[in-house]
Amino acid sequence: MDECPAAYLPPLTFRKNYCAPLEMVGHEWYPLQAITRRMNMSLEKRAAPIKLILSDVDGVMTDGTIEIDHEGNESKRFSTLDGYGIRMWQQAGYTVGLITGRDCPCIFHRARNLGIEIVRTGTFAKWEAVIEIAAERNLSVEEIAYIGDDYPDLPAIRAVGLGVTVPHAPQELKNAAEYITQRPGGYGAVRDLIDQILKVKGVSPPDVL
Repeated sequence: MDECPAAYLPPLTFRKNYCAPLEMVGHEWYPLQAITRRMNMSLEKRAAPIKLILSDVDGVMTDGTIEIDHEGNESKRFSTLDGYGIRMWQQAGYTVGLITGRDCPCIFHRARNLGIEIVRTGTFAKWEAVIEIAAERNLSVEEIAYIGDDYPDLPAIRAVGLGVTVPHAPQELKNAAEYITQRPGGYGAVRDLIDQILKVKGVSPPDVL
């Protein structure tokens, strides 16, 4: 299991109408007072406060394959491992949300099936979406985990309390993430993350199902 140091932003609570000085980091703007590096914080300490998991869809909850029929209808294949893990996470009292660049009806269908209320589609500015969701849910960034597999996910992975990626992600994402799942996207990557966080919290499946 790879665990790489990352440029990390410390706890910062966002509220509606929040305004703060900004500074450029790479190609992204972050709150000035939040820019720092915390290289010695363990995975366990990062995972313990997590209340909300935000996930990309393609390449994380799916293997990245997009199937399009002769009429142009798009479909995706989702893992039941992830579905079961999300149910466990919700039963434990926590929340899951989806942030994806694509806009497909099957995403909303899967979200409804799993009781996921936070769904942002057609969104490539992932970090900005994280800020908005944090404000809406009255959460600090240290209470949020984000899992993604490609470059649009990188700012969010760097900024949240627990940044996560998958084994087939670009190396830049692996370098930024605090945790790299053992399972690939579409084959239980989200379940892997949930299992790890619940273990840190001392919650076992029989406790929540």
